[in-house]
Amino acid sequence: MHWCVCQASWRFGGGLIMGSQAAYEVLNQDQHAPACHQAEEKRHVPQQARKRTKHEISRDKSISLIKDATTDLFIERGYHNCHIEAIARALGMTKGAVYHYFASKDEIILSLLQDIDTRIFEALDRVEGNSTPTATQRLLAFLHAQAAYAVQNPKAFTMLVLCSFSFAGDDSPVAECVRAIFERQETIIGEILAEGVASAEFARDIVPATLARSIVGAYAGNVVAWQRSGFDPAVGRALVAELRAMILARIRPT
Repeated sequence: MHWCVCQASWRFGGGLIMGSQAAYEVLNQDQHAPACHQAEEKRHVPQQARKRTKHEISRDKSISLIKDATTDLFIERGYHNCHIEAIARALGMTKGAVYHYFASKDEIILSLLQDIDTRIFEALDRVEGNSTPTATQRLLAFLHAQAAYAVQNPKAFTMLVLCSFSFAGDDSPVAECVRAIFERQETIIGEILAEGVASAEFARDIVPATLARSIVGAYAGNVVAWQRSGFDPAVGRALVAELRAMILARIRPT
């Protein structure tokens, strides 16, 4: 398996978020102590964050603007028509200004995918810690965390899906990163499905890996349909509710 340059946590202990609506209503030291002990204490004592310089703030703002413009152009024009020159023009920058922060268009996209990868799996980590006695509840928690991320970050999620189309069959770093994100989702869902089949909570004819891939693919397709509606919230809610109903019907034992 290829791994994305951004390594978010694999962990999903499984919290519980019930009901599809939940996804949308919704992210003084001892001077006499040895120096090594003082250093250890410093690492554990919360300290006030250093004030950022104007240069640092300006740099972060510029990087954020470049990423936002790249996302918009990628969604509107596709990968091949999203050029550094167009990104610079959209921001009123020179190409040199963009190249000051990123060496290439692919480097911008990789940085965006790193952000997406981290935030998707951070969202899943936030549902850890609650009691989840059943595989159904773990599956729902995972799916609702995914839906919540998509609702809060529709353009970023759309870009991830479009990257999967644009780089299908490719072996570039961008393609490897996209595959790693989707494969990780499929693995987590597949593990939950396998648990449910083994405990007879889910239908016995389920092939976990196949159904997991179908679920991830269906979510990706829903994002495309949602984009066509202009990211209408009502359409997004309806799409998630219907997909949830289909998944629950499929896993129910007969």
